Amino acid sequence: MENNTLESAKDFVYNLRCYLPDVSIIDDYEGYNGYPPTKHEYNRMVNQLESVYFSFIRSFDFSSHEELELKKLFYGGDGGIVLVGVYEASRCYGGAEEGGWYYTTWHLIESKEMPYDEAINYINKIDAENDDVYEHQGKNVAWIELYKGQHEKVGTEHYS
Repeated sequence: MENNTLESAKDFVYNLRCYLPDVSIIDDYEGYNGYPPTKHEYNRMVNQLESVYFSFIRSFDFSSHEELELKKLFYGGDGGIVLVGVYEASRCYGGAEEGGWYYTTWHLIESKEMPYDEAINYINKIDAENDDVYEHQGKNVAWIELYKGQHEKVGTEHYS
């Protein structure tokens, strides 16, 4: 890919990061009509920005090295420091409908900031330690996140 295209892509990704809302608006909101966004609404905003990022990446023919540079910039900003969330999975019985069904909850147990390359090694280590656990039960998994607790899923699911 031409160097100026990669530089333009870096500018786009950097500016896209600027649209990430500050997670503190959920808890410490004092402004607009007194209605803070719920965690669900905040997640939706962040997921939409991630979708824009991934659609953008797929629309060009970046090399794997260039994609890695852009990923580090999107998740880690200028410093390349990313947030890693470690979650414990719990398999829960949902109910007897249609022969019984189960769902998985993800409880945040740890959140760390680290350089991107170190984060990938850390995630791979956690995956290797938990590789033989059946159906996520008691398994720890880790993801790179845009904010602490992004992938947390707790509470009871209901059959619909």
